[in-house]
Amino acid sequence: MKYVLPMMFLVLLSLVWSSVLGGDLEPSTTSKYLEAQREFMELKRKWEQEKENFWFSSRTTDYWKGPAGQNIIGMGKRALPFVMEEISRGDFLFNVPAQKITNISAPSGIERESEQKLSLDWIEWWKENKDNPEWNIYINNKVNANPHR
Repeated sequence: MKYVLPMMFLVLLSLVWSSVLGGDLEPSTTSKYLEAQREFMELKRKWEQEKENFWFSSRTTDYWKGPAGQNIIGMGKRALPFVMEEISRGDFLFNVPAQKITNISAPSGIERESEQKLSLDWIEWWKENKDNPEWNIYINNKVNANPHR
C-alpha cells in the first residue's frame, strides 16, 4: 500500500510529461526533473514574497532583483519548463526569466508593446522548442551536461 501513491504520482507525472513537456521519462531524468521542480517551487514561493518589495515599479525586471528571483534565473535551463508553465498560466512577470535564461529578448523577433503579447510569443516559442534538447534539457532520455545556459 505504501508504494501505491508514489506509483500513481509517477504515472501522473508521465502523463503530464508527455502532454506538456514532450518526450519519454527515464528514471534518472524523472529524478532530475522532480529535483528541479522542487527547487523552482521553493524559490517561486520565496519570490512571491520578495516581489512585494517592488510593487511600485512598472519595470518587470525590477521584480527579479531579489535573491530568490536571481536564483530562479540562475537555475538556467533547468527552470525553463517551469517558467514557461507560469507564462502559460498568465503570469507575464515570468517573461523576464525566460528572456534571461534563453538570451532571447523577443522570441518572435518583434518587440511587443505589452507584456501580455510578449507572453503569447513565449508560449508559441515553447510549443516550437519544447522538444528541442537545446532548450528542454529533460528530453532525449538524458539531462544535458551543462543545464545552466
